[in-house]
Order: sequence, then C-alpha cells, then structure tokens
Amino acid sequence: MSTYGMSTSIIAPASLNWMPLKDASIGTKMSYKSIKNKPIVPASGGEKMQAGTIRWESIGFTGRVSSTPRYTPKIEYTIENVGDGLGAPPAGAPAWTDDDRARGMLLNVAGKIGLRRVGVNCLIQRASVSLNGAPAITTEVARDAELYAQTCNPEDLAVITPASAPDEYCYFDSAVTNNPLKDGGDTPNILQTRGLGGRYEYALEAFPATHEVVLTVKPSAMIMANPFQFREKTPTPFPSLQKFEMALTLNNLLSMINLHHKRIDPAAAGGAIGDDGIKRHLATAPLTVKVTDVSHSIIMESFEESELLETPGEVLYNCPEVETVGNSDSKLLAPGASHEFVLNETRILRGIPTRLLVVARHRRADSDVFAPTRYAVPGDFELDVNNTPRLFSGMKATQRYEENVKAGYNGSFSTYAGLKASVSRGNPGSGGITCIEFNALPLGSFVVPNVLDNVDVGGRFWFTNQLDVSSTIDFTVYQVFDNFMLFKDGDYSVFRPTISKEDVAKAKVVFADDEASRNSVRGGSWYGDMWNTFRRFINSKGARAGIRSFRNVPMVSSFVGDRTMPGRMLKSVGYGGKKKTGGKATKVGGKGSRVGGALHRVGGSRASPEDLDGFLFE
Repeated sequence: MSTYGMSTSIIAPASLNWMPLKDASIGTKMSYKSIKNKPIVPASGGEKMQAGTIRWESIGFTGRVSSTPRYTPKIEYTIENVGDGLGAPPAGAPAWTDDDRARGMLLNVAGKIGLRRVGVNCLIQRASVSLNGAPAITTEVARDAELYAQTCNPEDLAVITPASAPDEYCYFDSAVTNNPLKDGGDTPNILQTRGLGGRYEYALEAFPATHEVVLTVKPSAMIMANPFQFREKTPTPFPSLQKFEMALTLNNLLSMINLHHKRIDPAAAGGAIGDDGIKRHLATAPLTVKVTDVSHSIIMESFEESELLETPGEVLYNCPEVETVGNSDSKLLAPGASHEFVLNETRILRGIPTRLLVVARHRRADSDVFAPTRYAVPGDFELDVNNTPRLFSGMKATQRYEENVKAGYNGSFSTYAGLKASVSRGNPGSGGITCIEFNALPLGSFVVPNVLDNVDVGGRFWFTNQLDVSSTIDFTVYQVFDNFMLFKDGDYSVFRPTISKEDVAKAKVVFADDEASRNSVRGGSWYGDMWNTFRRFINSKGARAGIRSFRNVPMVSSFVGDRTMPGRMLKSVGYGGKKKTGGKATKVGGKGSRVGGALHRVGGSRASPEDLDGFLFE
C-alpha cells in the first residue's frame, strides 16, 4: 500500500529513552543572602482607617522586591440580632445557660458566613502605584478583580486569593453541595468554599446577652492592580526598587464579606415571618452587620539574591489596561423582564484592543452583605464593527456560550444561562459576562489586536432579569489592551505595543493549540489569553513583528536571554537561544526539548538584533 511519500516512524515507550551519564548533572537549589518579609503598615494614621485613601510612601528596599505584594487586612465585624434557635426549654428542664445559647448562635451561622469572591480586592476601589518616582499607574481594583475572576483559570485564581469559589447561583443556599459559604470542614476540596475554616485566619465568638456574633477575619491576597504581576505563574521580581509609593482608596469595608440570610415574606409563608439562612433573634428587627475594628498592612517581600546571579539591565512586565467603551446605561427590570441595551457607535483610537467585555450587572450596594455577585442573563446580541453589521446575530444560547468559552469565560452553562440549580430548589444561575475577541471576528487579516488603526464599534445586547424581585441592571462595555512596563537602568516606564499593517503582512505564522475550545464543563480557562499575558501577544497575527517593534521603543535596544520576559515570549512558541539548522536540537546539560512544535535550546543566551530578525522574518 502506498504511503504517498510519508515518512515512517517506530513509536517506543518513553521509559526506554534512558539518560546516559554524560547527559546527567548533579544539581542543588539556589539560596538568598537575606530575605525581609515582615508586614508593612501604612503611613502615619492610615493603619486604622475605615474610609478614604491609605498610603504607603517613600518605602525603600534593597535587592529585589516581590512583584506580587499581598494585602493583609484585619477586620472585626459585629453581626447583630442573631438567634440561638433554642426556643423555650422542655417542660421541667432548667433554663438554657449562656453556653447553650452561644452554641446555638454559632450553629445558626455555621456554613452561612464567608468572604465575597475576590473579597479582599473588593475592599479596594482604586490603587495608584509609583515605582522609583515614575508616574503612578492607576487601576480600578474592585471592578477589574471581579471581571478577572469571570475569565481566568479557577486554580490560578485560588493562588491569588483565598476567596476564589464562584457565585454560581443568584441566592445563597446552605442545603446545596456547591454553597460557596460552607465551612471548610464540610467540603472535600478547600478551593470550593469561601467560608470559615477554609483558607484564611478567623475568630468567631457569640455573645448571648446582646445577641451578637463577633467575627474577626485576617485574609491575605495578592493586590490585583498594575504593575503587580499577579497574573503570572512565575512572577519576576522588581530589581533596584529604591522608592515605592502606593495609595489604596477603600470601598465600604462591608464589601469583603457575604452572609446567607434572606427574610421570608409573611404572605409567602402563610402569614408567618421567617428567615432563610441565618435566623434572627427578633423577627421585628433586621439582621445587621457593622465594622467595629480594622487594621491595614501589606507584605512585600524583598531579598538580596545570590552573587551567582547577574543583575538584569532591563526587564519587561505585563500590565494590561481595562477601559470603558462608549456609553453606559441602566434599567430597572421586573422579574423575568428583558431589555435591549444599545452601545452607540464609538470610535476606538490608539490601536485595536485584544477584546471587548460586555457586562450587565445586577446593581448591589457595597454594604449589601447578603447578595452574591450577579449578572443579568445574556441573550441574543448584534455587534457592528466598521462596515460589518450584525456580527453574532441569530446564535442559539449554546453557540453564544461556546464562543464565550473560547474567548475566556470560565463559568458553567447553567450559570451563564440563568438556569435553575435544581428542579426542587428553584435557584437561578447568576449569569455572566460576554467576552468578544477581535481576532475571532471575520474582519480580515488586519483588523486584529495591537494593530495601530482606528476601529468603530456599536451593537445591541439583550439581557434578562432572572431574579424573583425587580432589579436595576447596569450595562457597560470594556475594552482590554495589551500594555507593558519596562525596567531599564533604574527607571520604570509604561508603553502600549502597537504594530502596523505592513508588519502583519510580512510576519511569520506560528501555530498554537486552541485549548479553550476543548475545555471541560467549567468553561474556558485561558489564563494567559484572556488577560493578555505574553503568550497572548506572541500568538496573535503579526506578533513576531510586534516583538521586533519592542526593540524600537525608546529605552529598548536589545533583548537578553530566555530568563527575561522577551526571551520567554519567544521560548513559549518554540524559539530561544541561537537559531540552528538541520533540524537538530542542541543539548546543554541535558536533552533538547520541543515547545510549540519548534526546536529551542534549553538555557539562556543573548539574542542580537540580527538573531531576532532571523527568528521573526524570512
């Protein structure tokens, strides 16, 4: 039988690919000369602030400094009017003791208290960060953290925050398995809960005399703000950080926690006032929560590295930007009602973004501790881009969900579509955002991310209120841009990479696996793609030319080896070290390996401008 010119291979077990002695080496692990990791309190007066802006000013470090500082607040909450659930003692039995009543109060709140999803970062309305006196970089932290949680890999989110479990349904329900407020001891996987006894320090005490429960929580989470590298699995530290200044503008301090409590309407309960979740002591008074104490600190580790390492001359960092597009809108919708929100035609300047995020969120006050994070249910939508109208029009719900997953959404279909948790429970899914990638639109080879061109966008989007009460829906569209920060010669500066249509036309094409379309029932997990890590930029059309253009940005004159961000960009799709001919992998202390289908050398080397052009262009 003919093989039509195909080559022949024999597949052998990997266990037979033994390592000869000459390719082996004895290794050890590098240590540091010193490490400083004590908590750092804000400037005078800021440690105990409950509102306003807290500041860390003129902090100096030696050596290298962690690029993933952690915010470590300690907040005391007092929950008032908590019932003990005991009722009157049996006939002839002694009265309940204070210990009995305290145990009853704690049992009442068990599995019904926890942090809001990404709740530590929900405390921060805005962050402003300056490194070595450079212009401050500002991030809307609470807003961006909630968007990021909808689009990143759940396991990666769990590294960033101790409150990563999602709000999959519109109401908390202590009787279901996926209750995100369940106690840590009631879940087989600690990542599936944000409740007490999970992944943060807490203390809980009941006071029967006043019917109060006092909760003290001491969580620790990476600050989800630029230029911090919380998106990176192996974040590169900041070198030569001689001056660090940060200002955090606080949200309401109640925005960090959730409680499962819902008053049952008397008419719906046959005339009896009741409670779902935490039971009240007095049915005539509300269950309330107040902040009674607070302290703020951060942990930002610094270390003096081994003398075996060279101090880098330049380092590149990932700092994607999120901006609003065009008009926003709000609409009060009755239960089950739908509304068409319109994005007026808007011209996007300064280059084509990587994606759009369409968000229709149920309005919730920062002081509302009883509501999960909820979005209206997305329906049909039509996107107009330049002269191409009605993109995505007519898609079925499953098609829209599948496209959303490919673009990065990580929720389940029932959550996205607002379907009920079960037939008996009647708890609808909490909705989701809509992600649209520009490179997935049928607009030609040159209307793609990072191309320096203007683009006109507009559209119509239908959303439905899936709640059992009327709700105000806030509609906003966001654009996400690739953005980078460069350290060079002691200075930190920010720039947005752009490429020309000519660069796109002459760039090489590199093939990458489309993993998102094959993801499991949890939905997409494009940790790198959704939020523009370097792999996102390298795999886009024209990316080779884009990498080359970095060298032409002021202050960027050359790229160093594989350990640097530019080196890792090339390495991630199969390039690194010196270009080889003949198709053979080069060995350095071990076997050559394949990444992205091309051969690269293991280890660091310097790429000259000529070498880089060899990688990028024919």
